[in-house]
Amino acid sequence: MIAWFARNHVAANLLMISILILGLFSLSSRIPLEVFPSFSMDRITVNVSLRGSTPEDVEQGVAIRIEEAVQDLEGIERISSRSSEGSASVNIEIASDYDAREMLSDIKARVDAINTFPVDAEKPIVALAERKREVIAVSVASVYGEKEIKEFAEQVRDDLLRIPGVTQLELSGVRNYEIAIEIAQDKLRQYNLSLNQVSNAVANSSTDVSAGNIKTQGGDILIRSKGQAYRKDEFSKIEITVVDGNLSIDGPKGTLAKITESLKQQQ
Repeated sequence: MIAWFARNHVAANLLMISILILGLFSLSSRIPLEVFPSFSMDRITVNVSLRGSTPEDVEQGVAIRIEEAVQDLEGIERISSRSSEGSASVNIEIASDYDAREMLSDIKARVDAINTFPVDAEKPIVALAERKREVIAVSVASVYGEKEIKEFAEQVRDDLLRIPGVTQLELSGVRNYEIAIEIAQDKLRQYNLSLNQVSNAVANSSTDVSAGNIKTQGGDILIRSKGQAYRKDEFSKIEITVVDGNLSIDGPKGTLAKITESLKQQQ
């Protein structure tokens, strides 16, 4: 074959040109090009928050129970956990000959089936670990307050996402919005209340409750009470009263705004 190409220069040149054309075509249309490609690792993380708990309580009540729930799954190579104050993180390494995304659904099903978590534990977050690096970083600075800067940064983020070719953008360095309810000690004594009672009243009143469904000839009608509060004025309308030392949400005693020294929305 080599001797034949050596005698036929035209055929050798045509073959070389064909290989170059096919290579350029594959490079431009078939091979993805990324400056900093993101790739998924064969590791699945399970994060659970348990506010106000010690690392030992988190380990006993959350981390160990997750480990026991998934340890017999086929394809798991190693399990490690880290318990800190208020949260637990369990890392599950997947064997190389198993599909990590298929294992993700199996692990999530096992974790969601755990019904022995502490009452105050938040919903577990099960995710496939990924490593990403940004191509461009945009900084937003201003002389205004934190709230105004965040609103402007969100506007910049939305404008950048409209640019063709921009598929991922993350806003970092800002805090989430939150509602702070501050009550003076003299107000609590005046109404014979404790912070725990007010907290329970807000938690019980600010919630969406499902009441099931009604079957009719035209179909099922879902019944749901929507009472979740999100803004300052919605929280201030929560009614609180004390009857024989017990706290009740409904009643003429007064709304939360009346017993609250300051109800402010901050970041």
